[in-house]
This record gives sequence, structure tokens and C-alpha cells, in this order.
Amino acid sequence: LGVSRRTFQRRLQDLGISFRTLIDTVMFGRAEQLLLDDELSIDRVAVLLGYSSRRGLNRLVHRRSGASPYHLRQELLHGNKPLAASQRNNLRQAASKEPC
Repeated sequence: LGVSRRTFQRRLQDLGISFRTLIDTVMFGRAEQLLLDDELSIDRVAVLLGYSSRRGLNRLVHRRSGASPYHLRQELLHGNKPLAASQRNNLRQAASKEPC
């Protein structure tokens, strides 16, 4: 980048962006690209992004989209919108109230 660490931090601060947000944005964009290749397993996508397990990828994707990597892949490939976290919770609550 050609700037000192401190200068980089100040420039991010001036833009109102944290380093964590910047990293998340870049990683999520790359995850979306990799998830478009349905021949790559979710575990392989996690490894290609530098995670030691699927768990890190799950957290990143959920934090950014509210969905799992699997559901995000379905949305990207087929245009199916994953349910937002609040919608999933409402469905779970409704299902738990239904008599068996």
C-alpha cells in the first residue's frame, strides 16, 4: 500500500471504517465468489479462505448475510432468498407451538 500502518489506520478512521469491517467485506466477497462454484464443498471454501474449519466461514457468512454458507450458495446459484434470522426464529417458534 505504500503507507505506514498508522497512516492506514487514520485513513480508515477518516472513512468511518474499521479494519475488521474491511476484512469482513473482502472475505465475504471472496466467499461469495467461491460459493458460486458448486463443485467446491463448503469445507473447501473455508480452507481456501484461510479458515482451519467451516466454523469461521459460518460465522462470517452469518454475520454478513444472516444465512448459512449453504443457504447463501442456494441464493447465489438459484436466486432463492435465504430467510433472515428473524424469519427463521419466527418459523421455529411457530413450529414449536404446533401440536404434534
